Amino acid sequence: MPLFAALTYEELNSLERDETVVLVPTGCTEQQGPHLSVDFDTWFAAELCEAVAERLESRGVVALVLPTTPFGPTPEHRGYGGYVNLRQDTFERLLEDVLESLIAQGFRRFVIWRGCGGHRLSELAHRFNAAHTGAARVWVPDHPYNEVWCALADPDVPGGHADSFATSIALARHRERVRPDRVPPPSEATPDFADSAADWSLVSATGVVGDPTRASAEPASASGHKPSSGPPRSSSASQWKPSNSLRGTGPDRRAKAVDPPRRGSRRRPARRT
Repeated sequence: MPLFAALTYEELNSLERDETVVLVPTGCTEQQGPHLSVDFDTWFAAELCEAVAERLESRGVVALVLPTTPFGPTPEHRGYGGYVNLRQDTFERLLEDVLESLIAQGFRRFVIWRGCGGHRLSELAHRFNAAHTGAARVWVPDHPYNEVWCALADPDVPGGHADSFATSIALARHRERVRPDRVPPPSEATPDFADSAADWSLVSATGVVGDPTRASAEPASASGHKPSSGPPRSSSASQWKPSNSLRGTGPDRRAKAVDPPRRGSRRRPARRT
């Protein structure tokens, strides 16, 4: 699976660039509760794209993974610290420059994988595709995280941010980035996901949205976290019993309850890393 940064310019120039699918992962540096490292969105996006590239190549599609951008818009986390925020226009201009650089080298097919669910890139994709009709195209897919969780674990476990889904992925892939003794109790607060200017610290004391205590490496390992294929069809929630090992191990701090909807509710996004 070719990594753009691991190749020489001659090797890159030798690719059939107009047939190569270029995966552009965007990460984020922001709080992920007191129990996960602030680079979760970045390494998760990178490893997802690498897994997708391997799947594409197994099907005869040439794929190339760009280095992951570690920063993006994250103003909602300013109340916690541990963040690097880019203005939306800065973020979009950065990605536009990346895409234009690649077009100038003959690449034509792009997928932007958003490491953070709060990254709003639909307008950028629309502008780009309109400006390059017939010459190049970019796709910004939706996240399948809620569907993966509901297929492999308990759909009734509420989620949103730094929840059991994210914690399970971290336990399976980078356990050294998890602080088990800092896993907080479930947060019953729900910030306004649609308001990019909201300060989440006003509604969630720990930064968590949902329940992080039902995490286990087992469902994350079973899914392989490859968004191109989704969860294994043989998997079901009944085949996996959530681990209780993370319950009651972290700080007992709760935000004010606001009657959160359950995972899968249409009232708010069910999973946002």
